[in-house]
Amino acid sequence: MEKETKLFFDLDYFARPVIDAHLEEAEKYLSSFTEVNDNMFSARIYFELRRQKYLEALHK
Repeated sequence: MEKETKLFFDLDYFARPVIDAHLEEAEKYLSSFTEVNDNMFSARIYFELRRQKYLEALHK
């Protein structure tokens, strides 16, 4: 599929902002490939990103 669409999801590129707590950047990159309602896996990833943002805000 990557050959056909010329799109490549770079997991290392996605993981770096997650590890560095730049969750907005990670969500923006993810949104280039999938939306929340596309499938169960997409919804779960978005949920975890947003949950982490909530927990960090709660901590502050």
